Amino acid sequence: MKITKTVVIKKSAEEIWNLIAHDFDKAHLWMGPIPHSYGIQEGESKQGAPMTGRICHLSDNPDGAKVKEVITQYHEASKTLAFDVYPINNPAIVPIKQNKVRMKVNATGLEEA
Repeated sequence: MKITKTVVIKKSAEEIWNLIAHDFDKAHLWMGPIPHSYGIQEGESKQGAPMTGRICHLSDNPDGAKVKEVITQYHEASKTLAFDVYPINNPAIVPIKQNKVRMKVNATGLEEA
């Protein structure tokens, strides 16, 4: 199944790219359901990303459900980022084994002045 979602944010493309790509490990700052996140193998990855990926906690329980997100594609000039999501300690009722996410930042002309 493929789901596509477009979100318009009234910020510059550079600000959004910095948030989702350069600060990839800081998902907890902008994703409400994520109380804590941190980077995996910081330093430039094989894809040119600032880290290999991140771990996102899905609850305040340090032994609870998490996801490991591994960057599979990264392109600074076109502002594209792709990563695979792997559940860790998720309840059996959630049958997801892996998810693939692709993000692209485009300037729209609707940015804040």
